[in-house]
Amino acid sequence: MNLMYAFFREARENKLIPDNPVARSVKLPKPVEPRQRVLTVEEQEQFLQAAKKNPNYPQFLFMLQTGVRTGEMVGLKWEDIDFDNGIIRINRSMEFRNKETGWRIGPPKSKSGRRTIPMTTVCRNLLLQEKEKRLLGKAENGVKFTQNDIFYVRFYSITIKNVDLIHIIPYNSTIITCQMA
Repeated sequence: MNLMYAFFREARENKLIPDNPVARSVKLPKPVEPRQRVLTVEEQEQFLQAAKKNPNYPQFLFMLQTGVRTGEMVGLKWEDIDFDNGIIRINRSMEFRNKETGWRIGPPKSKSGRRTIPMTTVCRNLLLQEKEKRLLGKAENGVKFTQNDIFYVRFYSITIKNVDLIHIIPYNSTIITCQMA
């Protein structure tokens, strides 16, 4: 590169070329990341109908109502839920690091991850039902809730049939493969 730069510098100084092409930096265009396809309202309704009997139905409903990631959902505490003002504060996330260190609960990975989400009526009713389960200490699907838990997530794969193929992969948890009718 130095030899080429020197060669073109001399050519420019001798007015053989208007400028030194090696002196300019080449800026490559940023790669365009493909946009992730989101479910339409109709597809969400079909998915929820198909998932109605799944033990993770409350989590699926909550995620569709709020747009939170699984790690953000399982990182929620009741102190993050403000029923009076109808908001949910995302202050932490839970993620699996590796077999040695296991799970990490901490702040979201980015500044934009820490946010406030408005609570829909459906979401509010769901959270109130979940809170009642915790207050009563009910066990569900082999999991005994404590008052601090909001959601638990089962770590297994399920298949819901009857549709065009859609894959929904909540981070670090349930993998759902379903086909929309």
